[in-house]
Amino acid sequence: MERNIDIYEIDSSEKKQKKSVFEELDDFINENFELHYNEIALIYEVRNKKKGKEKFAPLNKSTLLIALVNSGRKVSAQTLDIYLKSDYVVKRNPIIQYFKSLPKWDGYDYITKYASYVHTDDDKQFAYHLKKWCVRAVLSVHNTDRINKHCIVLANGDQHAGKSTYLNYLIPKELKPYSSENIGLDKDSRIKLCKTFIINIEELDIMGKYDVNSLKAYISQTWVNERLPYAERAENIPRICSFIASTNRTEILNDDTGNVRWIVFEVKGRLNFAYSKEFDIDNLWSQAYYLAFNEPDFNPELTIEDVLINEKRNEAYMIQSVEREVIRTYYETSDVMDDFRTATDIVEELKPLGHKLSNRNIGCALTRYKFERIKHSKRGVYGYLAKPLFKVSPLEMRK
Repeated sequence: MERNIDIYEIDSSEKKQKKSVFEELDDFINENFELHYNEIALIYEVRNKKKGKEKFAPLNKSTLLIALVNSGRKVSAQTLDIYLKSDYVVKRNPIIQYFKSLPKWDGYDYITKYASYVHTDDDKQFAYHLKKWCVRAVLSVHNTDRINKHCIVLANGDQHAGKSTYLNYLIPKELKPYSSENIGLDKDSRIKLCKTFIINIEELDIMGKYDVNSLKAYISQTWVNERLPYAERAENIPRICSFIASTNRTEILNDDTGNVRWIVFEVKGRLNFAYSKEFDIDNLWSQAYYLAFNEPDFNPELTIEDVLINEKRNEAYMIQSVEREVIRTYYETSDVMDDFRTATDIVEELKPLGHKLSNRNIGCALTRYKFERIKHSKRGVYGYLAKPLFKVSPLEMRK
């Protein structure tokens, strides 16, 4: 880590007889301490040079100020604050440093191996998407223009199957302080998007529809505009985190406008817990890091085919609304203009069933099930070509 101070250095025609208070402060700190600003934890960290390679600890500014005064240096709290906010204090990103410290990948497919500890409804697809997700997680940390736009979800499984523990194991020990379980909707949570490597959402099924849709918005978000601690004003901060989630239910998706952000797999039985004893997660991230920056032919993003397959798979995890059920039960697609109906028309036709139906949800259901939407030339309104499977009343089909 280097200090970014060259731009501010100037030549002096006269040699100073005495060092400035900032030069004395800088000399004292560099002689006695290693000090940096942790860009992820948003704190200053320090350790004593004369006590060996002890762990960095959060800086206590008051204690440092006392040490300065006790050493005979006349430094005010304001002077110390100015120094700490300057480029004389290096910035450290522990997440990026973790990846740079990893050994070079040895060529073994560790990501597929890790996927094999889980038996899902489609093991091949799970390994395929886990690999892409891991590489996107690496790229999200390193590149401000790349985000991990998809959340892998492990659903169902036997009681205490170990889904959340398995997902949590993806987080390396060194990066545990930069991970989180669950997320809210407040300012601190928005900042968390930019200062967390992985957010593991436990019990996705107990979140309300509003919270799930807010989470979906987070997954799609690239930048956050907030004022960080120690900052003087709000700024655009790149989102770096990646999402994973688990749930004990299978019907969890409820967005009629699309669920491409969710990549859901149903767990079959219990997980193989041997991974916790025999699998080194650093090897998985070493492979992901290599694929991210050394394999130009590897595409970590979902292809058009991937999206179509995932949308089809996600049908099994949709919360079935009344509107979806009645459309699938009482109508079929058509290409005949005589079958033109608006969502309001369909709500009226289905009134004998006694359900309280929403025009909007009927329209969403028709769109989801690929009913053609066209404009009626005479009525001047948009609707759908939906052929009823009953002649007069939907009650006929209950006989």
